[in-house]
Amino acid sequence: MDWAFGRLAAEVGFEVDESADPLDQLREAVRGFLLFSARHPDLLRLMNTEAGLDSGRLDYLFETYVREIPASTLFFLLAHGAAAPFSNEPLARRFGDTVDAQRHADLVADLLVAGLRT
Repeated sequence: MDWAFGRLAAEVGFEVDESADPLDQLREAVRGFLLFSARHPDLLRLMNTEAGLDSGRLDYLFETYVREIPASTLFFLLAHGAAAPFSNEPLARRFGDTVDAQRHADLVADLLVAGLRT
């Protein structure tokens, strides 16, 4: 998991730029996370498995990777809501079309940031 989350952090880059608009930075982080999830749905599948087991591994994952996210609602919307079409592709296809990762990432990022701006 450290290797997988390390790839996510390296590729998405969650660094904060104090001179930039925080919501614009959040939008880019959301897009990056979703596009990473589209390319690596295995990480979310593994996380879903671990999330269903009350174990030391779940404690480690939570303390190491999840706890830093300040709002649990935002976390679940993003990680288990918005990224779900990538880890549950057979279900997503039943809605009639394939998920366009770029379009989906843009739409979700815009929606989340617009809601926060409100």
